[in-house]
Amino acid sequence: MSIEVLFFGQLTDITGCSSLSMENPGTLNELKKQVLVKYPGLSQSKFVIAINNKISNEDELISNYSKIAFMPPFSGG
Repeated sequence: MSIEVLFFGQLTDITGCSSLSMENPGTLNELKKQVLVKYPGLSQSKFVIAINNKISNEDELISNYSKIAFMPPFSGG
């Protein structure tokens, strides 16, 4: 089953895209490994990862059809 991976901010510049569809790798840690292989420039960046709008831990399981967001640090005022 597939999942949607979204990139925000400067991460879109590094990946050259704002979203992609991938097969579900099972865990967030495995997804992160696959994304870093595909986009090695991300290894130099700081980001958090959210599953379905919730900041998640790397060992969290991914449900099919989830939306995974790679988000750079942000600040607010």
